[in-house]
Amino acid sequence: METATPHPNPAIRSSSRRSPWLLIAAALALVVGVWQAISFSLSPSSAQSVQQISAAQLETDYGVRVRLIGVTAAGGMLDVRFKILDPVKAEQIFRIQEMLPRLIAGKTILETEPPDLDSLVLEEGGIVFLLFPNRGGVVQPGTPVTIAFGDLQLEPMPAQ
Repeated sequence: METATPHPNPAIRSSSRRSPWLLIAAALALVVGVWQAISFSLSPSSAQSVQQISAAQLETDYGVRVRLIGVTAAGGMLDVRFKILDPVKAEQIFRIQEMLPRLIAGKTILETEPPDLDSLVLEEGGIVFLLFPNRGGVVQPGTPVTIAFGDLQLEPMPAQ
């Protein structure tokens, strides 16, 4: 029967003694891989159920007109304003948390702190405005911005 003799170089270890760092690295790689797969599946470009709508369709079906996507606060914020044309139809967007607007500029999704839905005043001719952080100044005047409401995406509009 052969006996194992230690290797003369102490830096080379037996394969039966695995470094805990190797296990940690493998676990981290697995977590990163799963995160990327989830992020890709949730990205707007990969979602199968996204429906593109026009500004006219937003007005007809949801009683809302986009009045402004404006770069403000020295480029650090986006001021988005909606005119309420039909308060009953507008409730489909502004009374359901999952339908609240988010902005898409290229591959960047910008979301705002959700407002108290009960405090939003939806009256005919009224204006609802939301402020979005413009992280990294990704949106400049003229940048095409898509407003998404749940699975609906409005045609891109240039920021002002």
